[in-house]
Amino acid sequence: MKTPIIIHPGYPKTATTTFQKHFFAAHSGFLNIGRPTFWNDYFKEAVFSIRWDNETDYLKRKAGIKTLFKEIAGNRGNKILALSSESLLGTNQKRENACNFSQNLTRTAQRLREVFSAEFDI
Repeated sequence: MKTPIIIHPGYPKTATTTFQKHFFAAHSGFLNIGRPTFWNDYFKEAVFSIRWDNETDYLKRKAGIKTLFKEIAGNRGNKILALSSESLLGTNQKRENACNFSQNLTRTAQRLREVFSAEFDI
């Protein structure tokens, strides 16, 4: 059976922090793997890699990212995983311009599917 996961790619300024702190982190049926619970450097790098890395760098890191989420899933008990992160959608003017935003969102969605589709019920 696949591990259930909710992916909430919170668009900035749409109450994502409220969901993270007061719903996903507080609800006993969820294991919040987004902010603020799991937001250590290794986890942050995995999420940022999914969103920002060029294809070569992402392919180098993909196996490690999958392993990270499998390990987290193995320790979830009966809880549904909840990944909520503005970093999955947020723009960063240093890293991309507005012309690339839509294209990069499509790439991010494809990468999320690659990372999660085999082991997780999204």
